[in-house]
Amino acid sequence: MSEDQTLRPSESVEVMFRASYRSLVGSLAVAAGDVSVAEDAVQEAFARAHIAWRKVGHYDDPVAWVRRVAINLIKDHHRRESRRRTMLTRLADPEPCVQTGLPFDLAAVLAELSFRQRMAVVLHYLDGLNVAETAAAMGISEGSVKTHLARGREGLRPVLEEQT
Repeated sequence: MSEDQTLRPSESVEVMFRASYRSLVGSLAVAAGDVSVAEDAVQEAFARAHIAWRKVGHYDDPVAWVRRVAINLIKDHHRRESRRRTMLTRLADPEPCVQTGLPFDLAAVLAELSFRQRMAVVLHYLDGLNVAETAAAMGISEGSVKTHLARGREGLRPVLEEQT
């Protein structure tokens, strides 16, 4: 290291950033197929370089380290996107995964409730958990479960009367 040894770590990372950011984003955008993914990855890699500068700053080629981290982040992004697309394909399956046998769309009816009311109703009535088990699963008190169940039943009453 020549003049960088006299610079503070934040100044060294900034000098490296200014010198190599555009070229890294340019080449990795082509590889990633998306400029914003490349930008995010390179920025994150530089942030990590800044945090680990005591170690990274002593490497022969810190920019190569940033490039490697950015490439790994892009790979991670593509893996997540692949899993997301697979999940969306499965969810788009025309066959419903839950058959309730009820003359109405239970999910649509439950959507009228708040999240906690809906969760309490589903755990208690559909999964068959008692109040204590529902409270443990939701991480709330038994009294809160009872309140959510009561409010949920009250909220469902007009919707169910309308549906049946």
